[in-house]
Amino acid sequence: EACRTRKGGKIAWLMSFPNSGTSFTSLLVRHASNATTASNYGMECNPGADGKSVPVYEWSEEGPYWLHPPSTESDEREEHYGNSNLPFASGTKIAKSGHYQLPPSSSYIFTKTHCGSRCADCPPKRYLETWQSFLKECLSGSRSIPVSDNTQQSSSIVTPQPSIQTKHKKAFTTYHPSLVKKAVHLLRNPFDNLVSRFHHELKEHAKRSDTAQWMKRYPNSIKGFKTWCADQDARYHREERSVDWTTWSHDDNNNLLNYF
Repeated sequence: EACRTRKGGKIAWLMSFPNSGTSFTSLLVRHASNATTASNYGMECNPGADGKSVPVYEWSEEGPYWLHPPSTESDEREEHYGNSNLPFASGTKIAKSGHYQLPPSSSYIFTKTHCGSRCADCPPKRYLETWQSFLKECLSGSRSIPVSDNTQQSSSIVTPQPSIQTKHKKAFTTYHPSLVKKAVHLLRNPFDNLVSRFHHELKEHAKRSDTAQWMKRYPNSIKGFKTWCADQDARYHREERSVDWTTWSHDDNNNLLNYF
């Protein structure tokens, strides 16, 4: 009960490997319920008036964060939400519905998380998780913090109005597990995940200086995809063969090394 606040009940994770449909599933829930959802990743959420990611719980700045934060002031929220079970509008207009509502205080808050073991180009020590490290990753995310950049140059002449430009930076966060009550585990065919990860890498490398070189080796085609898969298999083959996979398998009849 200590974790239940005037802005809703406890968290219900929507957890999955990246590109498995979490964003689309969350969107369906919002449209069906006309209530907003939350995310561990504040950088993808609409910011508040101060430019910061808006936490679901006022006392937990480490997250999670409203995807569409409320537009009313705190006193007004308490008046209209703390003393009743009626939701209030978020600050984001949505088509004909006007605004998403915040979930009723008696409901769970659908919250996106990708947990751990999701690096794209890494050796086994980066993606092998204990249950403790996996839980920590499920509780972790990021938020947007505004940074004031004073562009005024040093001078003996004092100007009354310095030029201030607000920028934002990413801060990594981890919240307390007591906030979480339930979880929905969204699964996708692993082969579809491979294709989605390849497409994600295409988009990421398009932003970098090695775009031409990377695209030459891995074009957006069947051949490029197969080459990318083969290179991924070969890059950490030695490290993967040296791991004692039997210690990571919960099935005594199945040695994970057979998959490498």
